[in-house]
Amino acid sequence: MKKCVLIGLAIAAAALPVAANDWPRWRGPKNDNISTDTQFSTQWPAAAKKVWAAPVDIGYASPIAADGVVYVFTSLSKKDTLTAFKADSGQRVWQESYDNAWTGGYAGTRATPAIDGGNIFTFGGAGDLTSRDLKTRKANWQTNVISTLKAGNLQWGASSNMLIDGDLIYVQTGENAPIAVAVNKSNGQITHRSVVKDKAGYAAPILAEVGGKKQIIVFGASTIYGLSPDLQTKLWSTPWRTDWDVNASTPIYSDGKLFVTSGYKTGGGLYEITDKGAKQLWFNGDLKSRFQGAVLDGGYLYMATEAKKPDGRVVVAEWATGKIVAELPDRGTELGMGGSVVRHGNHLVGLSERGSLSLYSATKDGIKRVTEYRNVVDGSQVWSTPLIYNGNIYVKGKDEIVCISTRP
Repeated sequence: MKKCVLIGLAIAAAALPVAANDWPRWRGPKNDNISTDTQFSTQWPAAAKKVWAAPVDIGYASPIAADGVVYVFTSLSKKDTLTAFKADSGQRVWQESYDNAWTGGYAGTRATPAIDGGNIFTFGGAGDLTSRDLKTRKANWQTNVISTLKAGNLQWGASSNMLIDGDLIYVQTGENAPIAVAVNKSNGQITHRSVVKDKAGYAAPILAEVGGKKQIIVFGASTIYGLSPDLQTKLWSTPWRTDWDVNASTPIYSDGKLFVTSGYKTGGGLYEITDKGAKQLWFNGDLKSRFQGAVLDGGYLYMATEAKKPDGRVVVAEWATGKIVAELPDRGTELGMGGSVVRHGNHLVGLSERGSLSLYSATKDGIKRVTEYRNVVDGSQVWSTPLIYNGNIYVKGKDEIVCISTRP
């Protein structure tokens, strides 16, 4: 295993525990993309109030935050780089890099970092899993799961956001190899290799409890799998095909039901999951998200769908039936194919793939745009999710991260 190389040091970031407003991983502490930030305001200023901005490198990974520090994972000159900023001021706290960034199509990072147990973990597009101690900033370990498995990488690079459960980190892999692995988060050793050998997808594995037993659900390139936690038993599988094998949106599991969505000519569907199989309950071609996925709250799905032209109309759909019950009525403010939404109370924060930030009131009874800030960052592929933290929103653009206050 290669060691990460420290390229810059400054002020130390304190180790966790996770506080109430912390957002330590992809889709937040509960993996639901619902913020409970206690300082968030829905009374946004008329014009965007920029608190700070800082240059960063390329990538699609979303920012995360813990203990007053915001972390951004990017790539430059064949190096993957993790940078820590003070959340309130934008002062750079530290920065470290390792060689072997993804330089293929859509170069840059994909997977969002994750903080757990005083360490921060990253998964690079070339397959490198890394661990770093947040208190000392020293590298703990680095393991390339693609090369260890002698796998081929995916067309657009390893993109699976990490699932951390207990001592294990689960990720999808590549081609011609076990579809997923579990890595010991203490030492970086691969402890479990999936009995299923299939082309991986780009989506995060998720944890589900079915009939009182844990399952790891893997949204592969053309098939959804339910696996035992040690990845040695295939419990069930069901096909899900998407153009270019881009199954990339994180599935949502709740009370025995599983929602999956993908883009291009596909859509979204709900399955009933048991320990013996998956039964499709409904399918709706208008619930289509290429990689941002949806938010489940109170029996309703909230998402930006690329099926409602122009791409990125914000819609609300019933979880039980898939029926769209509300959608944004005004045109010209769609979020685009790669636009994302985060839920807070009865509101959504939406980020368009062109860098515009919006606040919507959104319930099953209707959606209304409350405020819109045009082009808070530059870029035509702003595909990272906005971070809500301590009353501010952090947006990663093409070459900068910007902090916007929500308070009047």
